[in-house]
Amino acid sequence: MMALVADFRARTAAPDFDGVIDAPSGTVMVSTVEHDVILTHAVATPRTRVRIWLNRPQEPDDVVIALG
Repeated sequence: MMALVADFRARTAAPDFDGVIDAPSGTVMVSTVEHDVILTHAVATPRTRVRIWLNRPQEPDDVVIALG
């Protein structure tokens, strides 16, 4: 399951990824390694903070993504 969380409540663990990405088109896209698009989401700025939590480091099946 993958969830995009706009109004994200604090998690108890540190995110597995916490960084800033360039999104000059105003859109963030998530895709599989086969380039199948899972979701796209509009963002307000050309640089967007992204935080990602995984339920396990190898082959996670629960992924939480927070933008902004």
